[in-house]
Amino acid sequence: AMTGGSISLATGSGVASTSGAVRIKTSDAGTTGVSGSIVFSTGTTSSGSSGLVKISTGNAVTGRTGNIVLSVGQGTVDTGGDVIATSGDTTAQTGGSISLSTGTGTVKSSGSVVVRSSNAGTLGVSGFLKFTSGTTSSGSSGAIVIATGAATVGKGGDILLSVGAGTASIGGHVRVSAGNIDDTTGGSVSLSTGHGSTKSSGGVVIKTYDAGTLGVSGGLIFSTGTTSSGASGMTKISTGNAAGGKA
Repeated sequence: AMTGGSISLATGSGVASTSGAVRIKTSDAGTTGVSGSIVFSTGTTSSGSSGLVKISTGNAVTGRTGNIVLSVGQGTVDTGGDVIATSGDTTAQTGGSISLSTGTGTVKSSGSVVVRSSNAGTLGVSGFLKFTSGTTSSGSSGAIVIATGAATVGKGGDILLSVGAGTASIGGHVRVSAGNIDDTTGGSVSLSTGHGSTKSSGGVVIKTYDAGTLGVSGGLIFSTGTTSSGASGMTKISTGNAAGGKA
């Protein structure tokens, strides 16, 4: 009927210097084995939530707070080890989420999030980044939202999509495709500028880059798809109405 006993492991404090460290490691493997694993897990429950696993560094009164580093050791023969973060599954409710947030700065900037693959070796290609939502058997699949925050005094942040420069082959592409569907209308692609409440709205510029000394500049093609039954789509270019001014 009572709570089981706890295990507390604490190092010695340093009154005027550094406190002691805690080190947990397995010994090195032999010539034909693998080194041991380290497992941190909480027990199962028959009623209620299971216990949490918390890794955190302490506060710093005058100085920088400590880092939390997750890293995989180097190898020489096989592929590198993975870092896998998976939230919990459930049978009756929504599955667990993964939240990644930077620290706030009370009077300065908040922290940044950098997601990148490392540079490739001399004979390989750099790793790709993939952001996808899961499939569904009933209902809509999850959305992917990339947005910058609002600015009370200042400019809203930019969103930049760019392809790196190359030296040997053709340049990389930027492709935007809407979803396909069998029974109803396919998805749309909408490109809209921001509006100005008391000033001008933003502009849309579609252009190809200037040609080099031995080439031609790229073309612009606006076309609708073909149809096997019925009329094909129209292409419409128009300006807006002007309430007090020239259209």
